[in-house]
Amino acid sequence: MIVMTINDDVVKSSIGEKHYKPYAPFLLTIFFFILTANLIGLIPVFPGGANVTGNINITLFLAICSMIVINLFANKEYWKDIFLASCTSITEGTDSIDASHRTV
Repeated sequence: MIVMTINDDVVKSSIGEKHYKPYAPFLLTIFFFILTANLIGLIPVFPGGANVTGNINITLFLAICSMIVINLFANKEYWKDIFLASCTSITEGTDSIDASHRTV
């Protein structure tokens, strides 16, 4: 029940109905890893009572894994959106500057 709720309400709504399937297993794995690690961290007698997600190495590892998964599963729409968005914002900014310097 929790898996379906996370899958339907979080993953599908964030990524979209069309492109969510490659990312769903990874996102569910990360979600349950963080949930389990934080619940274990609440137990004071567990090894040192420290929370695993408070360690910068775990955060770095999760960030690197996310970067690799996003770059592996990216399609041409993703890259087009990344590169064309930056190009259009640059050209839009220069158009407004050119329009303000024109004399009427």
